[in-house]
Amino acid sequence: MKNWLKDNPFVDIAIVSVVVAIAFFGGCQVTVQSLLDPQLKVNRTQLEIELNTILATAEMRFKQIDQQELFKRELLNHALLIGQAGTINLYGLIPIAMALLGGGAMADNVRKRKIIRNNITNYVKTVKENSGPSGDSA
Repeated sequence: MKNWLKDNPFVDIAIVSVVVAIAFFGGCQVTVQSLLDPQLKVNRTQLEIELNTILATAEMRFKQIDQQELFKRELLNHALLIGQAGTINLYGLIPIAMALLGGGAMADNVRKRKIIRNNITNYVKTVKENSGPSGDSA
């Protein structure tokens, strides 16, 4: 074996180079810090998923801001109308009342969703803690 290494030095260099190249180019994935948790390292696919999640969340928040600004404009328009005419337009107040009811219902649904999510999380945690060695709950 020692003689073969001495007799074929360029083959040895080629073998070492191939091993190093395989380890460098194919062995490890390239990772960067996560956008959501800087202590976590993510690859390109995970980073794209995080970015899409952040963008979708931001888009949803912009829609919520637009809805709130529209509601404020409607309130201001009705207040101006009442101030100018001196009378209350009951038909104009119906959409405001319905919007208030809808906002209350939406807030209730968000609160209920959080309670349900917490209950499910606690249930799953309890089942995992109480499961037997085969994974079945006893």
